[in-house]
Amino acid sequence: MEEILNQYCKQHNPGLLLLSMPTGSGKTYNVLKFIHSNYKEFVKQERKILFITNLKKNLPTDELKKLFIENGDEEDFEKYFIFIDSNVNTVINKLLEIDNQIPEQFKNEIYLELKKDIELLKNEQLPSSFKDKIEIDIRKNVEPAFRNIIQKTLTKNFQTKKARLLAIKNNQDYKWIGELYPAVFTDEKTILFLSIDKFVAQNSTLVEPSYYFYERLINESVIFIDEFDTTKDAVLKNIIQSGLRHRVDLIDLFLNIHNHLMQTECPEVLVQESKWRKKKSSGKNWLSLREQIESLREKAKYIFNKYKLQHICKSHEEFSTKERNFLFYDYKFHNVLARNQRVEIIGDIDSRTNWIKAFNIKHQKSGIDIQELLSSITGYLSYFQVGVKYLANNYRRLKEEDKGGKETFPLKLAIQTVLNNFHLKDVEFLTNRILEDDLPYGLQPYQGSIQSHNFYDTGFRYYDIVDSDEHDTLSKIYMFNFSRTPESFLAGVCSKAFVVGISATAGLYTNIGNYDLEYLKSRLGDSFIRIKDDALVKLKNLYNEATQGYDKVSIKTQFIGTDSQEQAIKQLEELLNDREAAQDLWNTLLHTITDEKEESIKFAFCRYVRALTAWQYFLDHPDCHAFLCLFNKLPKPSDPKFDLHILHKYAELLLETHQNNIDSSVADTFFVLSGNNFDVNKEKLINELKDNKRRFIISAYQTIGVGQNLQFPIPFGIEPIHINSFRKHSNMDINGIYLDNPTNILVNIFENNIDNDKFIKYIFQLEFIRENGDFSLNQFKSKLDEAFYRYINRYKPRRNAEDFINPYNTNAYSRYLNKIIIQALGRICRTNMKAPTIHILADASIRKHLIGFSLPEDVIPIREYTALFESAGESPNQSEDLIEAQNRASHKSNQTATYIRRQLSTPWTNQSVKKWQELREQVLYQPAIATVSECNINWSNIYLHLPNPDNSYYFSHENDYDDIEVFFTDDYGKREVKEVSERTGCLG
Repeated sequence: MEEILNQYCKQHNPGLLLLSMPTGSGKTYNVLKFIHSNYKEFVKQERKILFITNLKKNLPTDELKKLFIENGDEEDFEKYFIFIDSNVNTVINKLLEIDNQIPEQFKNEIYLELKKDIELLKNEQLPSSFKDKIEIDIRKNVEPAFRNIIQKTLTKNFQTKKARLLAIKNNQDYKWIGELYPAVFTDEKTILFLSIDKFVAQNSTLVEPSYYFYERLINESVIFIDEFDTTKDAVLKNIIQSGLRHRVDLIDLFLNIHNHLMQTECPEVLVQESKWRKKKSSGKNWLSLREQIESLREKAKYIFNKYKLQHICKSHEEFSTKERNFLFYDYKFHNVLARNQRVEIIGDIDSRTNWIKAFNIKHQKSGIDIQELLSSITGYLSYFQVGVKYLANNYRRLKEEDKGGKETFPLKLAIQTVLNNFHLKDVEFLTNRILEDDLPYGLQPYQGSIQSHNFYDTGFRYYDIVDSDEHDTLSKIYMFNFSRTPESFLAGVCSKAFVVGISATAGLYTNIGNYDLEYLKSRLGDSFIRIKDDALVKLKNLYNEATQGYDKVSIKTQFIGTDSQEQAIKQLEELLNDREAAQDLWNTLLHTITDEKEESIKFAFCRYVRALTAWQYFLDHPDCHAFLCLFNKLPKPSDPKFDLHILHKYAELLLETHQNNIDSSVADTFFVLSGNNFDVNKEKLINELKDNKRRFIISAYQTIGVGQNLQFPIPFGIEPIHINSFRKHSNMDINGIYLDNPTNILVNIFENNIDNDKFIKYIFQLEFIRENGDFSLNQFKSKLDEAFYRYINRYKPRRNAEDFINPYNTNAYSRYLNKIIIQALGRICRTNMKAPTIHILADASIRKHLIGFSLPEDVIPIREYTALFESAGESPNQSEDLIEAQNRASHKSNQTATYIRRQLSTPWTNQSVKKWQELREQVLYQPAIATVSECNINWSNIYLHLPNPDNSYYFSHENDYDDIEVFFTDDYGKREVKEVSERTGCLG
């Protein structure tokens, strides 16, 4: 691994390297070793090394510091290293400690409130619920207000960033700022450690305006992302929260921009061209800045006049109901909740109203399709934001050139300057939209072309048509726009920096639980690197060497449980040898779980039986010192769905015949490891295991997250097996685990009152599943409709076959589940000291997801996963692979057809004519391509991947080619597409 890092990470080229190394194989150590060995060279080159992980507590700060100290470089560690935490956390941790260093001029009312709140937080006698409220107030209000005072003082007293930094370093009145807010020194540091949450958020340094890391610091950097695949969820969460924050009243925003553009003349300074722009535009057909502004004005005027937006838009009484009305758009519109209706705008000059009406999709159009209006305005807003960004970039360069390049002028301030010159009221909203959408422009060649016309580059949006007594005379059309995806975000980062993705499952093809690697390959081309050939052989040999002692270890696997309530009662009866007691548990649940359907009660009952089966196994195998059970839900007292008291009661019945196998009571032997006070409880557990006490540990997949370590000091009297020639660890691994089916990895939309974040995440998951090829067009539409029905607390009637498809029965889910299983088993693979026997139990419903699954060549599995996988058996299903390939092809065909239709309905420009000619030449020159390697990545989106070599495929269509389905057999397809048709010769 050290050779691989030296080969790729010393270069200046951007890209992505994936290292799928097993848990416990020394991934982190090798990265830290590389950082220490090369940091001096990075300092000379003024390049940065970033180490990012999913949780800040998993950052190996102490390990890196130890490495520096051991090599006599402790002073350099302090000089070049920084851990970038949130400003609020550093203030909470440091303020009371340095209170006496802070001058009286800063100890105003806000400071005193902040100090008092932090003192309350540190008071262990206060209830956690009260302290949670205090902390929220500190984060949202008090600390930002105090930070703002410091920033204003620094800006007032020192004119430049350099002067502010010098004051913080040397002036006694300001030195405390560096201790309280270490982020002020970000620019001066070479090695940056931070969480993924911090990386996607803004960095506030106090000495300059806030900025995003990907905006400023990552060019030519090396970025190590530990637990690579897990970080996707954090990036997605950030995208969702941003999209929900930026809900916009679409027509109101457009009218605001239009009206002010018509009335405002720009000052001369905004159209003065910077030297930077003159150099960039040389030899290119760029609009001048004045022409850019005029173009914004003319396009706004055209839309305003075409759709008569001087008149209000209002839902007609036939359209307006108490129900919500939604229009969804990814690459085409879907009228969710009313799929067979078309919504139109009918102009009424007499009432000065644009009426919103619905018509049957088969009826002839009588007005303007609302999709056309929404697309025009949304497209204009994107064009406006890009135009403002061009003007702002030029203005910031002018400001920097005026100062001789000694002081940077932030893009954020430049954008705000341009927008304020137009006198707009939505300056903050537009500024944030422009800044957050800035990163994908790093992949500029793809923007607006057929190559970028896919979900990962465009995301999705939906429109909510709302009528209310508060605006009774008009309807509001709100747009929720999620134009970014984690994949486009990462592709943008990889276009600026060299990223090393490290994880046991980094190379898995699961686009729900990992970034879509096929998309990244198509976008990054040769800059996307996976280890292969000799390097891969070396890594596998090293892992085999590190685990050679497993020959002396026995791994026992068993699948347990059932989804059938009848069979579960029989299994419990056999466990207890008591039919009445087994029936009594079922009756208890029937009477205590009163607010759920019977299916939910059956599910809960089967989970009790699986937990008790695992307990029985633990009792039957006294060599199992510690047994970890992972569920989706933690047992709690008086929670009938998983009641800890009920578990204890039935566990005691099973213990009656195994009294000699444990030396504690059931209550003491059971150890529930929850997220509350996790570190304290974990330390208590490890001490009990060290003291030779057997423990049956119950936890949840979410609690025992990626990177958590549960190894424990080797107890007296236990002699574990040393599995390699490396130094013996003083700790050993847990040697028993039960894996319940991780059903919570997809959002449950059937819970009551689904919140906005979960609703949007579920739509993203539907899109990911479709990109994987598991949904046909109609199946996707059905699941999308169902999601919107549940969002407004209704249930969609199930009438057609596509309504019954279950996302949990897809390949996308199976791949994600395998990733979860690999990561979970990694919790018992942290040391080189193993018990002679390792016990692995798994929910029987997991088995079908293991059968037929295959790991990529460069993903090296741990021995425990291999044992479980092999015990599941193999039964590859060719028909499912064919269906997946056909769904992918249909999806790609529909996306490309939509792009072409839009191109044909849009006025031609020199650029679009050029793109059209390139597309025409490409398909005539290469109507078919033999292998993927021969396909130029710029054109990969327009080619369908056939599962087997052939020179034709079949298709059917509905709604005048609007909905296309592709088939690779002639069983369903009505029409055939050939590589060379009979009419091709006529083109000569």
